[in-house]
Amino acid sequence: MCYSHLVYQLQACARHQSPPIGKKLHCHIIKTGIDQCKSLSNNLINMYGKCGLIQDALNLFNQLPHRDPISWASILTANNQANLPHLTLSMFPAMFKQDGLQPDHYVFACLVKACAILGAMKQGKQVHATFIVSPVSDDDVVKSSLVDMYAKCGLPDIGRVVFDSISSKNSISWTAMISGYAQSGRKLDAISAIPENASEEFTFLDSIDIWAGTKWELG
Repeated sequence: MCYSHLVYQLQACARHQSPPIGKKLHCHIIKTGIDQCKSLSNNLINMYGKCGLIQDALNLFNQLPHRDPISWASILTANNQANLPHLTLSMFPAMFKQDGLQPDHYVFACLVKACAILGAMKQGKQVHATFIVSPVSDDDVVKSSLVDMYAKCGLPDIGRVVFDSISSKNSISWTAMISGYAQSGRKLDAISAIPENASEEFTFLDSIDIWAGTKWELG
């Protein structure tokens, strides 16, 4: 089985959440002596995470002799998916101290999501500050995640500042901003934030029901 086919198979296992097949592939990788391949290891971590086998993912991650930002993004994503956001935040410092790596936009997105899940405003602001001075500070995906985090922490005005800096706004960023206002009880701000072309480009708002029995009226 060639390398590219193994990667494809692991990704398929992750998508379809097929742990038995994934474990068989892992055994095959070990037997053929290619288990030190970083790309295969990262895909294995991703597969175990998607399949809900967080301990297997952690064991493999801890055994890696050399980790890269993709390895870190894979395990932090797995932590969040396993409802272990606190583990995401507690593991992260080792990326600097042990591996000497800087977070990329995928890692930042994982950290922000963990803070959003926990409602960890202080840590979220620290992550935001680190993101601002990073080489990936213009990443719109991370910014959208920050908008969502500030909304969940009850700080939609800070979220709005981040939102306004997003160069390519999409349904995710608009939803985060509008929901942030609504969740804070600021209905007028939420409605005023709806873009004029919402009826054409943001029909997802039709299904948002922030207040019981109230649907968005887009005109």
